[in-house]
Amino acid sequence: MSDCLFGDDDPPDFGRAEAGKVARKHPHTSADAAVEVAFRAGTAKDEIIKLLATRAQLRGLTAAEAHAMNPDKFRSRNQTATRFLELREMGAVEYLMVGDRYAERFTDARHRNTGRVYVLTPAGWAYARTKGWA
Repeated sequence: MSDCLFGDDDPPDFGRAEAGKVARKHPHTSADAAVEVAFRAGTAKDEIIKLLATRAQLRGLTAAEAHAMNPDKFRSRNQTATRFLELREMGAVEYLMVGDRYAERFTDARHRNTGRVYVLTPAGWAYARTKGWA
């Protein structure tokens, strides 16, 4: 039986470059810019999977924690959170659940902000293995 959720032994390329998220109300130039930064988004998604596979494993990560681990790769917490959302939509990561609730951790004690914790799915782990990270 395959570890991949997609029914074959070749997991999808979660780090593939594709245009980023742009709201419909944004001008055409925003959509063009999203296409131009697609490569960086793909490498950022790969970096998230690598961090989850090599440094977080079962503990998981919030977007703020991933940003803090590699601020050179991730420009902002918001950009990092967007990459996590894209990976979740692709099936590579999921929220860590504790019972029937999402696991959260403080990301900024001063402002008492919390962030949801993400972990790799079986498909995310399969992809990490193809890259030699797991």
